[in-house]
Amino acid sequence: MKILKAGLLVALLFLFLLTGWRAYEFQERPEFCNLCHGVEIFYETWFHSAHRPVTNCKDCHIPQDIREFFWSPRYGIRDFYAYFLGDTPDLYRAKPPTPRIVRENCIRCHEALLRELPLHERLECQHCHRQTPHRL
Repeated sequence: MKILKAGLLVALLFLFLLTGWRAYEFQERPEFCNLCHGVEIFYETWFHSAHRPVTNCKDCHIPQDIREFFWSPRYGIRDFYAYFLGDTPDLYRAKPPTPRIVRENCIRCHEALLRELPLHERLECQHCHRQTPHRL
């Protein structure tokens, strides 16, 4: 009887870990972000952009350093509650500090290109690329 209980416990633990890992993998994908109302247009415009083969939502919108471990759960839970409480806007707008984080991530990926620009031409990325990769 003890062996049956131990086997059942191990099977449940394995199932829990496998389910948790699959859920983590799914929430890393752009299709997860597209589940919420108000995000569909951003997903579609990204999907048809040159950025799709090399990026996903998190690459641009989440800090790519230690802050990621605090940022993702904090804002993910906020958006989750807003979605299920019916408090989602028709169209999401980036709130501070998201524009700064997006800019940091643009610079991280395009650093070599930006080194070629004269210092006086270094503007905010959104100054010229407001529609990249989301054409609205």
